[in-house]
Amino acid sequence: MRGLRVVLALLVVCALSACGDSDKIRIGFLGGLSGRYQDLGNAGRDGATLAVEMRNAQGGVGGRLVELVARDDEQDATQARRALDDLVAMQVAAVVGPMTSSVAVAVAPRLAQTGTVMLGVHTTTTELTGKDDMFFRVIDDTNKYASEVARFHYQRRNVRQVAILYDLANVDYSASWVADYKRTIEGLGGAVVRSISFDSHYERKYDDMARTLLDVAPDMVVIVANAVDTAEIVGKLRGQNERVQLAGCGWANTERLLENGGKQIEGLLLEEYVDLEDFSRVYQDFREAYVQRFKKEPSYGASMAYEAANIVMDALSHNPDPRQLKQTLLSVGSFRGVQGNIRFDPYGDVQRSVFFAEVRDGRFQRLR
Repeated sequence: MRGLRVVLALLVVCALSACGDSDKIRIGFLGGLSGRYQDLGNAGRDGATLAVEMRNAQGGVGGRLVELVARDDEQDATQARRALDDLVAMQVAAVVGPMTSSVAVAVAPRLAQTGTVMLGVHTTTTELTGKDDMFFRVIDDTNKYASEVARFHYQRRNVRQVAILYDLANVDYSASWVADYKRTIEGLGGAVVRSISFDSHYERKYDDMARTLLDVAPDMVVIVANAVDTAEIVGKLRGQNERVQLAGCGWANTERLLENGGKQIEGLLLEEYVDLEDFSRVYQDFREAYVQRFKKEPSYGASMAYEAANIVMDALSHNPDPRQLKQTLLSVGSFRGVQGNIRFDPYGDVQRSVFFAEVRDGRFQRLR
């Protein structure tokens, strides 16, 4: 708790010194903080919050305290644009988030109009890859992740015929993921024998979806959806066929999946963006600070939002002018993350490793 006590003491000193809002550097956070996707959004907000609190405990950025301003995008394009406009009006130096690809695609045009830099967290759509814009991200795109997952399924689990279910509520992620997975597994000699979609914003008929997926007798059913819907559909699939192999995606890889899924999700395969069994000093320092602050383990969303917020603050330490933040990020190029350096290419994209996990005994266990 020592780090947190330092933060609280610093805030008290600031209050006694009559620190005004004009003296602070504001960083925005945009994510789904309510509804079915709140697990990912709240984890991202907490990760960014920890980064800011730890930086303030060390004196801030250039002697100025940093304030995180969070807004809920409600996983809705119109609300996300309003939330972004609100953050811009508050003169944030940059925005950490969003946590989903469809929201990122929806707000990207606003970034150019307002000159605002955004560091996406769980935003892997290829729609935003290789573009000279104001959008950066701390995660690779689905071309990397879905392709590696397809190879793992084909080569390590002997999967040849796949049925896929994907959620249109985050279609810029899910459709991109499915396309990259399908291309890769078919190139290896496998086949996607059925692909169906649903929209988690509306009524969901899980029993019917499970029946449709299993009718084609696949070796594996792959679910590209959030944690809540993944847990629900896995339960229905298990109820109809206990032996079929099941896999989720990185979007579902949160504690909420374990909480909602129970014993039904034992054996579920998942991709991971962060090595949760990393025992390096840098990652363990972050993990311990996060557990102290929030009384729970950090998810990948928390880890990556923590990295994104630190990247913004590190860049502002090099050059405090937010109007030049894009150029600063590109010129510095490489920033320290919790698991190695994060290097931006000229388009603000990065390359990261893929990890694999299986749900065993009620937790995510890394597959070697």
